[in-house]
Amino acid sequence: MKQALGWLLVATLALTVPYAARAVEDEDTGTQGTGRVDEPQVPVLWKLGRGLQNAAWGLPAEIVKNTLSEAFKSDTAFGFGSGIFEGVLVGIGKGFWRVGAGVCDIVTFPAARLAPWYNEYLPPYPF
Repeated sequence: MKQALGWLLVATLALTVPYAARAVEDEDTGTQGTGRVDEPQVPVLWKLGRGLQNAAWGLPAEIVKNTLSEAFKSDTAFGFGSGIFEGVLVGIGKGFWRVGAGVCDIVTFPAARLAPWYNEYLPPYPF
């Protein structure tokens, strides 16, 4: 099991990290690239990497993100405690949605432009 998770992590990093380092200098203009990492050069691999990342890390990432964001919305102790409780529940809900979207991305990665399960409520990446 640990070996399978290790290979999943390696595959996720191998498919997503090269796109983050795309800002190479353009020889014609002497300027850096667009600096945007949300414009993939190979959309099929980008979608597969996003699907692997969301399927593997979607649930824990959403739980942590929503717990912290809900807990620090209030400045009282009661608000902090209820924010933690609410954040865990919201994180579990969004996490299962993100894992499902990741599985859909993995299954439909040959159709790179198809992604109706992401919107402003659930962006393609948790952070």
